[in-house]
Amino acid sequence: MKRSKEELLSAISAILGDNTSDEALTIIEDISDSFETSQPDEDWKVKYDQLDADWRKRYKERFFSEGTTHREAVEEQEENVKEDGEKKTYDELFEEREG
Repeated sequence: MKRSKEELLSAISAILGDNTSDEALTIIEDISDSFETSQPDEDWKVKYDQLDADWRKRYKERFFSEGTTHREAVEEQEENVKEDGEKKTYDELFEEREG
């Protein structure tokens, strides 16, 4: 059965009682840290899905906006491909862009 962080910490607390040894504190810290490190993965998925949806919408809309020619759209796409080839940090992958 999969347990929440609070349920696991409660179970560990019941087992350890008043034990404040290094080993006891280490296992409590390990459990707590394990749950904390799993949260960014979930945030990453949400941010990725939102970014993907935004880019798809922008890509479609640029063909219907006034004044945008097919050539301009192709040039913009080529520029985006060049930018995509540049190395980026984790934070840069999720920075918001205007436009």
